[in-house]
Amino acid sequence: MGSFSSDEILGTLRGILAAQFEVGDEAFRPGARLRADLDLDSLDLIVFAMEIGDALGVELDEDDLAGVETLAELAARLAARMADPG
Repeated sequence: MGSFSSDEILGTLRGILAAQFEVGDEAFRPGARLRADLDLDSLDLIVFAMEIGDALGVELDEDDLAGVETLAELAARLAARMADPG
């Protein structure tokens, strides 16, 4: 697992959201809320977590996403986890 900046992680999240959930550029912004703005339901969040794991090498589950409201919060959490995997 490498180290990525929050901007690099946001770019990866953008790609996943576009490919898996057809989220367009107009909806993608760091402050976008996963559930309310991007309309991701619990099943979508599980798929999103698996795709993030595949792309970044970080294992996530729905519980990891439960307290995350925005894409920026998710990117920050991922960056912290990747910097300190222990």
